[in-house]
Amino acid sequence: MPLVVHKKLPEQTQIGVWRVEENIEDLKKRLKLNEQELAFFDRLRKGKRNLHWLSSRVLIRNLLDTPEFIRLEGDEHGKPHLMNFDYELSISHSFDYAAVIISKQKVGIDIEYIKPKIELIAHKFMSDQELDTIHEEDRIKKMFVHWSGKESLYKLHGKKDMVLKENILLEPFQYKEEGIVNAAICKNGKQLNVPIHYQEFNGYMFTYVIAK
Repeated sequence: MPLVVHKKLPEQTQIGVWRVEENIEDLKKRLKLNEQELAFFDRLRKGKRNLHWLSSRVLIRNLLDTPEFIRLEGDEHGKPHLMNFDYELSISHSFDYAAVIISKQKVGIDIEYIKPKIELIAHKFMSDQELDTIHEEDRIKKMFVHWSGKESLYKLHGKKDMVLKENILLEPFQYKEEGIVNAAICKNGKQLNVPIHYQEFNGYMFTYVIAK
């Protein structure tokens, strides 16, 4: 698993993005899975989903740098939690990549393969005001910053009670291959400002957010 991105940040935060090149058996050898996890894995459809499930856990083990069993469970909203390590985390996958962030703060991460077809669905996750700020130059990449960034903030929020185009809003920004965009979660009359960090690499858009 070649490490494409590895960032060490304050608050014991680490970010890893890996290109998955191993097969299922190679990945399973790097993990300690209990009977419940093995049973869940056997129920997954064969193919990329198996590799994503295993590779994200291998990446978590690498970031935690531990030989111990890692108990990872999802809550009622599907948000993953480390049950025996005092860290928040978030996980994402896209085609050949797995991405993980761990931190003492609430976090979110997302990775997306950049495709022009996003224009067909942009109205579903971007407000009219946000769409008005998207011009021809870097149009597709800006849309992916919005989509991936909002997915990261959705994961940070951790509940299924948000509409991306209404409750998560990005300020206008000038696109660069790597940058920061001011954004806010607006819910129940309250506003939480959280900057979105984004980076383009190898045809993918990768974003992460850290609540202060």
